[in-house]
Amino acid sequence: MRRYFDKTISLERLVINGDKEEYVSMSTVKGDILPIGANDILLSEGNPARECKLYTDTTTDIKETDRITYNGRIYIIRAVRIWQRNSIAFKEALIEEIKN
Repeated sequence: MRRYFDKTISLERLVINGDKEEYVSMSTVKGDILPIGANDILLSEGNPARECKLYTDTTTDIKETDRITYNGRIYIIRAVRIWQRNSIAFKEALIEEIKN
């Protein structure tokens, strides 16, 4: 699966500094961003036109509320889950694009 994770994506994590929340750059991750499928539209809470999925290795440190940037677009991670079938495993994250 790793050969498909060929995009370098910037990762930021939401941290609390005193009484202020801010995003802090964490690292870059390797992954792929794809549109959501028809069955995922039922699960989406926001605007399906702005939602995608991030696929990455199971060891990648990503959490809900993290923010990623790829190709000039900024996304918030809404949900993360791990899929495993036989010897294939990957993380899948539902992400929503933020419009500035």
